[in-house]
Amino acid sequence: MLPPAHTAHIRAVFATIIWMSTLYAHILALMPRRIRGMLAGVALAVLTVAVYAPVFSARLLLWDDAAFITHNYRMHRLSVAHTADLFRLRPLFGPHAFGLYVPLTELSAAIEYRFAGAEPRVFHSTNLALHIIAVLLVWRVLRALRLAPVAAWIGAAVFAIHPLQVESVAWVAQRKNVLCGVFFLLSLLLHLRWRRSHNSRAYLGGLLAGICALLSKPAAVSLPLALLAYDVWYQRLRLWPAFCAQLPLLACACATGLATVYLQRAHGAVTHATLPVWAENLGIATRGLWWYVEKFLVPVHLSPVYPRGNVTPRMAFWLIGAVALGALIVWTRRRAPLVSVGLVWYVIICLPTLQLIPAGLNILAADRFFYLPSVGLICAAAWLWQSWRVRSSSLIPRAAAIVILATWALAAHSYARIWHDDLTLWSYTLRMQPDLLLAHKHHAIALFQAGHTNHAVLALQHVAQRQHDFRVFTLLAQNEYAHHNMTQALFWANAAVAAAPRAPEPRFMRAAVFSALRRWPDATNDWYIVLSLQPLHPDVHHRLAYDLLDLGDTNGAAAAFHAHLARHHSTSVISSIPTNQ
Repeated sequence: MLPPAHTAHIRAVFATIIWMSTLYAHILALMPRRIRGMLAGVALAVLTVAVYAPVFSARLLLWDDAAFITHNYRMHRLSVAHTADLFRLRPLFGPHAFGLYVPLTELSAAIEYRFAGAEPRVFHSTNLALHIIAVLLVWRVLRALRLAPVAAWIGAAVFAIHPLQVESVAWVAQRKNVLCGVFFLLSLLLHLRWRRSHNSRAYLGGLLAGICALLSKPAAVSLPLALLAYDVWYQRLRLWPAFCAQLPLLACACATGLATVYLQRAHGAVTHATLPVWAENLGIATRGLWWYVEKFLVPVHLSPVYPRGNVTPRMAFWLIGAVALGALIVWTRRRAPLVSVGLVWYVIICLPTLQLIPAGLNILAADRFFYLPSVGLICAAAWLWQSWRVRSSSLIPRAAAIVILATWALAAHSYARIWHDDLTLWSYTLRMQPDLLLAHKHHAIALFQAGHTNHAVLALQHVAQRQHDFRVFTLLAQNEYAHHNMTQALFWANAAVAAAPRAPEPRFMRAAVFSALRRWPDATNDWYIVLSLQPLHPDVHHRLAYDLLDLGDTNGAAAAFHAHLARHHSTSVISSIPTNQ
């Protein structure tokens, strides 16, 4: 219990906020409509920047940011050939980031890298700017759905500052989420305008935005179904004409889905072993539907990872819950159409990320998966708040909205600080989930990169006993290599290669160990394999050249040196190039 003086102070503060907001509302009502709209948009942008201010000092994470930016060498050069390679299903200059076909996402990062290198603030600022654009689009979508200006603004503010959105904004690797969100929402907005005006430019613009959403993140495959649901479920249009209108975008979505399955299989994320457990996957999916609703209403105990757990004992309960959600959608179709279509959107947009096909993710849910589906729940919640406000003559609805927004804004600001760096993030995660092996692994990796080698090695060895992970084995090999213990380094490097034969990092580490052991044929073999996996790797050609020199292959060494010079200029390398004399 708070002391009476503190309670009175809190009440006075909230009363002041409520009365000030009422005063500002009356002042805004006297302004021209265009000015009110501009001020409302600026207020949303300022609120979003204030909440996510900690990201400006955040670093790039080793968790996926490295695969997306630091080690994604094919986007380090912005040329016509390299840009075209980003759009190839089978690229020539290195693998797709995340094992996904996201060329627009990679192109956006390549442009930033061209002008700013791996400067974290630039990438974080772009993520935040894209999120602000998405917030403004949510606001316009809610207004296009005929929600009152205040209700639409509150809905957009919820999308802006809800704690579940922090992961998508504060994590650079989720560029695909916010970029896809911008195009997804733009396509939705243009579709709503097309249905009202029948303007062909709005239709074509919506189609182009939808294609860009698909090229930003494959989860946008749900877009044509969401648009079809609006036409048929909300507008009550005939199914066949509405379906034909979505055929071009649906064809693009199907192509994206097939490309995703192909790349995920090649990446090793989707295997035949994950498909037969359909019953467990169905339980995870139905549990996930209500899990996101629960976290949307009460966003506490957030974490980067939520383990799947065992859902089989309560499978029937979650299936009944999914049926109940369907019944609620049907029941509200006539009574509250916007609630019904919002829930339909929520379910449809959730489908690609509900773990029906786990794709290598042994998790229940993730905050980043809620970024787009949140629009559906926000639409339903905004309509319910608007109805409450119309029926109530008091200031309670407005006060409740202010309290909730303020609470969530503070929680999101605090959670954004957690995403500052790997060590902060995984230390927090271990406090939340002390038994989570993934958190122990990434915390140990963060300790190693931060220079806490002794503690890190003990933690890595502990993880290595429980999980065969090539990153853990590679770091252990790197530690032994640094201490000139080449026999043990080779042991860990072999274990890393066995755990991930197609990953370049273990091969690179083992090649370095072989070279130190003067096993140059084995070293050159691994160098060539690394180059086949990462043709633009900056440190392989000159290492290969020196090993070829030790083998007496001067022609091969000269070719390797010249390949290195094509990417870097180094006088030490130039002086080492053998000449044919």
